[in-house]
Amino acid sequence: LTKVGDKTISYDIQGNPISYLGHTLTWEKGRQLKSFDGIQYAYNANGVRTSKTVNGVKHTYTLDGIKILRETWGDNTLIPLYDNEDAVCGIIYNNEPFYFQKNLQGDIVGIINKEATTVAIYSYDAWGVPTVAGDTSECNIASVNPFRYRGYYYDEEIGMYYLQSRYYNPSVGRFINADKSDLINVTRNNLFSYCFNSPAAYVDYRGNIPQAIVVIAGICVALFVKTFALSIAMYAYAAIGARFSNNIDLSAWWNPIGNLMKNRLENSKLIKERINSYIGKISKKSYSKTEHINFADRKKYLKDMDLWLSVGNAANCKITVTKTGKRRWFTSKYQYKVKIELSDIYDFAKFNKEENGLIITAINNALGYYPMSWGILKSYSWKIKHEFNYYY
Repeated sequence: LTKVGDKTISYDIQGNPISYLGHTLTWEKGRQLKSFDGIQYAYNANGVRTSKTVNGVKHTYTLDGIKILRETWGDNTLIPLYDNEDAVCGIIYNNEPFYFQKNLQGDIVGIINKEATTVAIYSYDAWGVPTVAGDTSECNIASVNPFRYRGYYYDEEIGMYYLQSRYYNPSVGRFINADKSDLINVTRNNLFSYCFNSPAAYVDYRGNIPQAIVVIAGICVALFVKTFALSIAMYAYAAIGARFSNNIDLSAWWNPIGNLMKNRLENSKLIKERINSYIGKISKKSYSKTEHINFADRKKYLKDMDLWLSVGNAANCKITVTKTGKRRWFTSKYQYKVKIELSDIYDFAKFNKEENGLIITAINNALGYYPMSWGILKSYSWKIKHEFNYYY
């Protein structure tokens, strides 16, 4: 590429641009960008950027490998927050925490503050050119935050993403300099291309090894759907089915939502604890009790997350345990017949961060409470009866 519109590009013998669309660039140690107009860059022995100086202000990075632990400039400090997959999920800017809202491709599409209020919104084109669609913060957080498209680090002053080994220009859809020559076959003979020229299907965190984002996202979606199948099904009914019937019986063998709930109830840690306690109270043949049941203790019953999100705090739960006298072969466990009768109203209450935490509050209110208050979702009554064998 030697020209974009009426602006030209010229290169040195290593494929590094020295005149780039009206800008002057210098290089060192082969492929390291040393300066971009008046902006200066420095790197460690591993080639990872340790600082940049913009308009006389030096930004210094504290690193753990390639991961940024802290960025400081002037009187400002920015600390990235990471999830258990080492993906950036928020920042602490001058002691104020902010959290990211992402789409399935990993783009930062919004920023929420500690009050669970969205204070910044981003949009992107297919190649990652960012646009600030809104910023209501008092600290210009949309501009301060460097993490944007795919979670990449964005150098706003030059309009490019720093991807560890190279700089990516989203407005052109290419890296500004060539990839390593030993990767020529991997990059399909184009050493400047970004993600095989398929930005929607791939992601490139290090500037040289694109990964299939469709595969990564697909795995995440599949695991999410499997783990929260009941929650998704009941939510979908609130969006569609409840407009036709707001009182449903999930007991029938053919009901897919009912079958999901039956499976979750049989495997629920909370339900098993209740059954075990009732077995100890059987005086003759059976014991029955109707009570409030709360799946919302997510710390104690983490495996009941799907029931917590779909059933939550159920008003009416009747559990009847009957001893059959039968014994399971080759064990000391006896068989019991368990009958569960459960009913409630599917709706969303407004959460607050003091009781439910910031992230849970933001998700509940954004996906549940507000859509229901706007009429996008409809509340509905449901009930279910389920019998199964239990051994204890």
